[in-house]
Amino acid sequence: MEKLDLTKIELPLSEEKFKKLSKAIEKGRIRWGDLSRDLTYAYQAFWRYEKHKNCE
Repeated sequence: MEKLDLTKIELPLSEEKFKKLSKAIEKGRIRWGDLSRDLTYAYQAFWRYEKHKNCE
């Protein structure tokens, strides 16, 4: 299993970066503890945005 290089993910998160990061977390290539604080908050904010957008 190839690990995703977290240093190459730049903020702000785009939809493409979010999906790539989400799949990596789901498949276990990245653990939550490996994410920086800024990346964790950006991921959570984007997830809330997507969830809210899908509810409309």
